[in-house]
Amino acid sequence: MWHYRKTLTAFILAVLLAFTPSLAVPAADTDSLMGVNVIKNGGFEEVVEEMDRTAGDGLAYADWEDGFVTLEKENVYEGNYAVRIKKPSGVVDKPWYKFPVRDFQPGALYEASMMVNHELNASEGGAGVILVEYYTADSYLRGESGGRFEGSSNNQWVEVKTTVQIPEEATYVLVYCFVQAVGEVIVDNVTFSLSGGPEPYKFNTDQVFYYEDVKEGFSEVSIESFYTKEDEEYEATVDFVLVDGETELASAKKVPFSDAGKAEWRFDIGLLKEMETMYNVKAWVRNKKGEVIREYESEVYKVPYPTSLRREDGMFIDENGEEFVPCIAYHPIDNEKMKEIGVNVAEIGAYSVAQVGERLDALHASGLKAMVSLFCGGAWMKPAGHPLNQDLARQVVEAYKDHPAVWAWCPCDEPLGGGPNPDQVRWMIDSYKLIREIDKSKPIYVVDYSPQW
Repeated sequence: MWHYRKTLTAFILAVLLAFTPSLAVPAADTDSLMGVNVIKNGGFEEVVEEMDRTAGDGLAYADWEDGFVTLEKENVYEGNYAVRIKKPSGVVDKPWYKFPVRDFQPGALYEASMMVNHELNASEGGAGVILVEYYTADSYLRGESGGRFEGSSNNQWVEVKTTVQIPEEATYVLVYCFVQAVGEVIVDNVTFSLSGGPEPYKFNTDQVFYYEDVKEGFSEVSIESFYTKEDEEYEATVDFVLVDGETELASAKKVPFSDAGKAEWRFDIGLLKEMETMYNVKAWVRNKKGEVIREYESEVYKVPYPTSLRREDGMFIDENGEEFVPCIAYHPIDNEKMKEIGVNVAEIGAYSVAQVGERLDALHASGLKAMVSLFCGGAWMKPAGHPLNQDLARQVVEAYKDHPAVWAWCPCDEPLGGGPNPDQVRWMIDSYKLIREIDKSKPIYVVDYSPQW
């Protein structure tokens, strides 16, 4: 027991990005630009009347063809024009209108907002959202959505908005009104404006779960690169402490920030005397007056090394004592074809205990193994440790922890690619604990994309 104490990357866009320089605003000018809308023609007042479409940089899905996006002249929030976006029933397409943004401060916080008048069919799923995508000169970085709206606004205009932090490496941003549900949305007065600098400090430990033979743990508080050495954030110091409940085990006081914006501390894992027991690393950031301005805390554990992995090199050793090098296929259909091309592990979703058993038996009969995904319960695609996924995940691991076809457990797919969402982090920690409480043998597998952590 545990003890407590991929979106739009078409060739034309790629060419456009490759020849579009960043017009990022110097940090010194930030205050004067606060609240200034950097979207051009966000009110849709610049139009090409003879073509019945907007002018300027704004882009419509399907290039204004097929009636997905039309210029609206009757029902507008302000001025003479708005844009209507329609998703017909039975159509897979998710139409949008988007604005390119090149004039921005990397690393800063921006608020995206728009006025919408919508009639969406909730019974056919989905909603409307503000989608923001980030690019470098030659590649897509990531996207994030917010400002969700669904159902009907009863012919009333409502404001939707979301706040995002632009990645430091971004040179190009796209802001969308994105319609996922069947119905219509009229959009007007789209803005994207600087709302402030990002949270200055980030805290982390290098791990949450330390194998028993690890000698040292690492913790740091770092300053966002948005800030410079001349800013007051660099004048702060950090107090670190490792505790067992209320008992202090080790500490470091008044640790300064380096020129690289990091205050670092290393602690002895040997101080974690009890296996699978929660200890805590805490950090207090103090300003130059000694006042606490930030408090952080992370739980840490010492855990046994998985028994199916060879300690010296991490190699998986199968039930026959032989080395096994996994080659994984997602959602395979033909077991024999997999063997033919050299694939030896199939990813399978755990939708029910019985279904997993049938799939494992079939794979074992073909000489194959499985990576069992445990995020298919009541909160689909959320970590196994999500409250709605825990019961099924626990039942599956208990039922098949000794099945010879199980190579690894997968608690979630790409859990932190969009950033370290606190709920996702919590559920991932709980996922690991749930699995290890039952099975101390098999590997736990996670893949992520462009993790922002």
